[in-house]
Amino acid sequence: MTPQKAWLTIKEIIQEYGRSQHYWRTLIKDGVLRIQPGGGLTLVERASIESYVRGEAPSPPPAPSAPATTGKSTAELGKMQEQAEIDQLALAGSKRKLEKAKIDAELADRRSAHELLEHKWASMAEFDEHDKELEDRRKVNEDNRQRVAAAGVEVSNRESAVEAAETRLAAKTAELKRVIQHDYEELRNCHLDLKDRDYEYRPQRAFPVLWLPQGLYFGNAPLADVVDAEVANLDGGGGFDDEDEEDEGSEAG
Repeated sequence: MTPQKAWLTIKEIIQEYGRSQHYWRTLIKDGVLRIQPGGGLTLVERASIESYVRGEAPSPPPAPSAPATTGKSTAELGKMQEQAEIDQLALAGSKRKLEKAKIDAELADRRSAHELLEHKWASMAEFDEHDKELEDRRKVNEDNRQRVAAAGVEVSNRESAVEAAETRLAAKTAELKRVIQHDYEELRNCHLDLKDRDYEYRPQRAFPVLWLPQGLYFGNAPLADVVDAEVANLDGGGGFDDEDEEDEGSEAG
């Protein structure tokens, strides 16, 4: 239990024992209640108040008679003092409400700050997860770029190989055309020579028509058409590969 204060202010006396401020100040002025010596705030001894309430202290002397106007002014002054005390109590209540409102507002601000901080932490966690996902995607994209670059190099190498093979094929085709043309020229010369000789010895006998092994008629066909047809026939029967070059190289060696 909290011990009672030995000295009370006028406000505390009114809150605890009732009556008006004018009532208690009159008792103090008349010496019924003892006050704490020294200047400053008026403090009344609790023991003297208790003695007066129990009837052990002497009653205050009667107030001197005054005219009716003076009594009326005194009554109005008492009412004004009581109203002032009521206003003070209301002010104190308002101050307490204001303090409570300030505390509630501070608690609300702290609660909002805490919620905001929790939301910030959650957002940071989401951002970290999103950054990790972006980093994984970046690695996948980098791997894909490397694969595309490697595939591009491989395609370039294959294109180079195809171009080289086409070059070799064109060279071999030109060489074959030259050889075939030379062989057909010799064959034609031989054919004409045989025809002339046969006609010289057997003028009455018709010289047989020359049929080529591939079924091409050699009689009046242009030499260039014959060579192109022969090369086309060779191309259709299978292309040329690098083994021919290797065989030629080994024969040359």
